Amino acid sequence: MLWQLNAIPDRLEPEEIMFYEEFIAAGNTVILIPKSKEVPPKSTNDFVWTNNNHLLIELKSPKVLRYSTIKTLINDAVTKAQIHGVIKENFIINLGGKHMSAKLRSQLVLYNRRNPTATITRLWTWNSTGIEELKLIE
Repeated sequence: MLWQLNAIPDRLEPEEIMFYEEFIAAGNTVILIPKSKEVPPKSTNDFVWTNNNHLLIELKSPKVLRYSTIKTLINDAVTKAQIHGVIKENFIINLGGKHMSAKLRSQLVLYNRRNPTATITRLWTWNSTGIEELKLIE
């Protein structure tokens, strides 16, 4: 496994492990960011995407591929991070083996317009065919 770990993560879900294995096999390199040990825990991003300008990335693996589910995952992450003075602005949505519908794509590109208090900078989706960046509409 080609993971560059700066710390062993406390816990990775099976879908996260699969994502990292596929993501790295596709030529990407990452450094996982350990979860905060503070009480209450401070928000952290999930990893540094080292071969993409060392971007801090938040990974979300929705159980259901609906806009409302994904919007809530992103919005909650951004707003909770803001409380801790942390910026979560780059997201990858792990679709697993599923493919995104045209309707979901058209909804996701409007995320910032629909959520002005929890905007993000960049958004990608990942599935078995690879990574795709969505152009967010302001």
